[in-house]
Amino acid sequence: MRGKFEKGLVLTLMVLLAEGDSTVVVWPDKSSVSTADGNWAAQFSHTVVITDDGAEVLTERTDESVPFIW
Repeated sequence: MRGKFEKGLVLTLMVLLAEGDSTVVVWPDKSSVSTADGNWAAQFSHTVVITDDGAEVLTERTDESVPFIW
């Protein structure tokens, strides 16, 4: 992406951590991925908005956040 992030832009940063081979397989839904060798992988994301003061993470966990329990 070229250019600058302008105020009001909302974007999602997605990270995939994989153990073993870094080759991924994209599933038919074109959204899900897995490692080609079947090793453990984890994905997480944050949604960010660009403001006058910089960037604000909208999905940041706070002391008031509801805990996530499996």
